[in-house]
Amino acid sequence: MSSAGSGLEVTGLTHRGQGVVRMDGRVVFVPGAVPGDLVELRITERRSNYSVGEISRLVQPSPWRAEPRCSVFSACGGCTFQNFSYPAQLEWKRAQVHEALRRIGQLEGLVVHPALPSPRLWGYRNKSSFPLGKAGSRVIAGCFAPGTHRIVDTAECPVQHPLNNLILRQARELIAAMGLSVYREQTRRGLVRHLVTRVGVGTGEGMAILVTGTRSFPAGSQFGEGLLSQVPGLVSVIQNVNAEPTNIVLGNETRILAGKGHVDDIMGDDVLGRLRFRVSPLSFYQVNPEQAVNLYRVVLQYAGLTGSETVVDVYSGVGTIALFLANQAGAVVGIDEVGAAVADARVNAGLNGIDNAEFITGRAERVLPQLAGRGLRADVVVLDPPRAGCAPEVLQACARLSPARLVYVSCYPATLARDLARLCGLGYRVWEVQPVDMFPMTPHVETIVLMSRAKE
Repeated sequence: MSSAGSGLEVTGLTHRGQGVVRMDGRVVFVPGAVPGDLVELRITERRSNYSVGEISRLVQPSPWRAEPRCSVFSACGGCTFQNFSYPAQLEWKRAQVHEALRRIGQLEGLVVHPALPSPRLWGYRNKSSFPLGKAGSRVIAGCFAPGTHRIVDTAECPVQHPLNNLILRQARELIAAMGLSVYREQTRRGLVRHLVTRVGVGTGEGMAILVTGTRSFPAGSQFGEGLLSQVPGLVSVIQNVNAEPTNIVLGNETRILAGKGHVDDIMGDDVLGRLRFRVSPLSFYQVNPEQAVNLYRVVLQYAGLTGSETVVDVYSGVGTIALFLANQAGAVVGIDEVGAAVADARVNAGLNGIDNAEFITGRAERVLPQLAGRGLRADVVVLDPPRAGCAPEVLQACARLSPARLVYVSCYPATLARDLARLCGLGYRVWEVQPVDMFPMTPHVETIVLMSRAKE
């Protein structure tokens, strides 16, 4: 390590939330730094075109610096924006979206609206994923330290719903009391790998998913019934099998250890209506349910429905967007490759008495071109892809469906910008860009974009 610089100004943040300092003509990335900080640095790593440093002394704190709420903030790689004031987080996220659209998408002159603030900054997450490990004889669980697979033990994550934290504490105690072996990446041996939790905030129902490295779990029922009896509100304990040497948390196989195989939730408001949703272990469901209502309200506004439209919802998950739109559309077709999510969506349509929504299982790259080839025409297409964005075949098929309006919901500005540029090349133009802060205290941002045919 070497020391360098005194009173250097932090001028920005990377897309991962690291501070940016320029020193001796080089860029230095500084975890934990906030724009406006004046710092002394210790260089910890040198690469060909940048360096990594750590703050050896905070000479003058930024006016945008805040006090972290989490006791392990400095060690944990989770909520890296806890030391960044919330108004500054919102402005930074808006700027990130604007810069990605300009630099990657070559989209100039767009008005990017201020980011919609989250109704809740703490305790907002309805889902957690905690790796499990050992520290000596103790069972530990938490998040990984930045850039490592070293677990930072925690009993209380401040962005998690209180029920998620309670399930974590009780499950860890039960794993230790039962003497269940903990999986080790180095040897690929051991039983328990991760604990994933879910909460239906509208109903108070909780789910615990114990990810195991082997299918065999003789004490599974004992663990499930024991945990169910210890946690008020817990209605489902699931085993998920993931024997692969992978960073992906969940495998494809699940079985019920105790309770039921899903949680129920209620979501909505006076504008959207209030709907009931069944959510299974492998199904996608927005992690910030209160802010999700605001997001869906913007999607509904951008869709501009009058009651007769045909809507295609690509990457439809458990059917949240599709079913909220179905109440104000003529017909809705949802597409998702996760069979469990499509099964949930079909059940959810029935739970809410919605009979004008159809859900298809399959990869969007395959299903959407098939629908276009059969002559389906859509008035509105909603795209809500994962972080990787849409394959070119999906965007081309969208254009073939010839929707008057296209609503793109993105969780990653870089792939959003790439896909918007491709859609512009297919005859569409961008009208509105609305960032939504679904993930307070992190660098992540959701964005909703309204597009229409350029000739209109």
